[in-house]
Amino acid sequence: HNSIFLIRIDSDRVLTGLKSATDVKDFTLVDIFGAQGVNNNRIIDGAFVSDMSATVLERKKEIWKGNPGNFGSFGTGTPGTSEWDKYQGAMYIGTHPFDPYLGYV
Repeated sequence: HNSIFLIRIDSDRVLTGLKSATDVKDFTLVDIFGAQGVNNNRIIDGAFVSDMSATVLERKKEIWKGNPGNFGSFGTGTPGTSEWDKYQGAMYIGTHPFDPYLGYV
């Protein structure tokens, strides 16, 4: 169940320490790599995530917005449908290319 969650703190009072971080309404789920409460042995571009120990995943350069759905960024299992580029090798050092974003974030 190794999922990674990116959560935005929406309350300034939480950020400044004036309020404890216990109210779910003070947060927004921005992105999930994996899913909540289920086995994460899913397929990205034809390979099971659990079999990718010597693989690096990098978000595709045209993806600018998080995908908070369970396995949303993983695609359908058919190669090319995920939001991730896959590189072989335990270490991949390079640049992170991106397409310029011209809208409002």
